[in-house]
Amino acid sequence: MEEVLPERSLGQKACDRLFLLWLIKKSSPLDTYKLQKLPFRLEYELGQEGKRAFNYEFFQYDQGPLSIQVYEDRDFLKEHSLISVDGYTAQITPEGERLLSSFDFVFESNAAITNRLAEIAGRFSGKTGIELVEDTHEMVIEMNGKRVKVGDLPKYTAILEKPVRTCLEVDPPTLETLIVLFDRNLIANLRQARREGSTSSPYERPISV
Repeated sequence: MEEVLPERSLGQKACDRLFLLWLIKKSSPLDTYKLQKLPFRLEYELGQEGKRAFNYEFFQYDQGPLSIQVYEDRDFLKEHSLISVDGYTAQITPEGERLLSSFDFVFESNAAITNRLAEIAGRFSGKTGIELVEDTHEMVIEMNGKRVKVGDLPKYTAILEKPVRTCLEVDPPTLETLIVLFDRNLIANLRQARREGSTSSPYERPISV
């Protein structure tokens, strides 16, 4: 069965990639199981407090909650050398560290969320990926007015759906910068413009991507 998900907005996707990079830094090295289960646990627990950081949708699969969008964002970060992936394990690169440091003010201005993210991620730091899968299976959540165990949900059941809005506060200029940095199509277009512009005018400022 192929899962078709609504497309995230450019702003949501950019913020998701920034915060996934931040989570990988906090939890490096991160195996495939933790890569999926930590964002799920973060989203669920923040959701109980009326907050939301990520914009991922999760559905039930063989090893519990899974989001195709998490893999999409991981692949983007790897493609642009912000993380390295060795087998099933991901960790942040020096280039990823540098990019994150340039957006420290975003995390500081969203401290109410990022502090909770750090606390929740730290709580599970001592667990292996398999242990986190087992722990998540035992979670009891509310679905359609009923309390059910995650491990008992039928395959492909939507668990966390796309939120109406994100709780992150990012000023418009910063959001535009994030969109450029974290959108594959825009990066390709900017690089093409740089190549074409390099011979058209000596007064054009080069774009560093």
